Amino acid sequence: MTQEVKHVTLADLPVEVISEKLTRQMLFGEQGNLGIFIYKKGAIVPLHRHENEQFSIITKGSCKVIIEGTEHIVSAGQAIVIPSNAWHTFEALEDDTYDIDFFAPSRKDWLDGTDQYLGH
Repeated sequence: MTQEVKHVTLADLPVEVISEKLTRQMLFGEQGNLGIFIYKKGAIVPLHRHENEQFSIITKGSCKVIIEGTEHIVSAGQAIVIPSNAWHTFEALEDDTYDIDFFAPSRKDWLDGTDQYLGH
């Protein structure tokens, strides 16, 4: 095994304020990464796409997710898988919506700061 084991407390991860309605925390491994988002009602992740397959798990609240023009409501206890290069957007339907996203491979644009679609 060449990769180091990472054991973290999620609350200890740095919080990045994307906007007044959206925060993000990140955790990277060798092959994939997590993004932990907390949305306020009305927060929007603008239309974008990326090469990474995305698994989004809503643990509290709900989001409207539009993927390639098709609307999906994803509520607490549900998940959605977004294929590689699919155009998609998120909108929080409730305050304090928690979204844990897993990406494979890792989001290089997050590491190098070129994820400008978030507007930060």
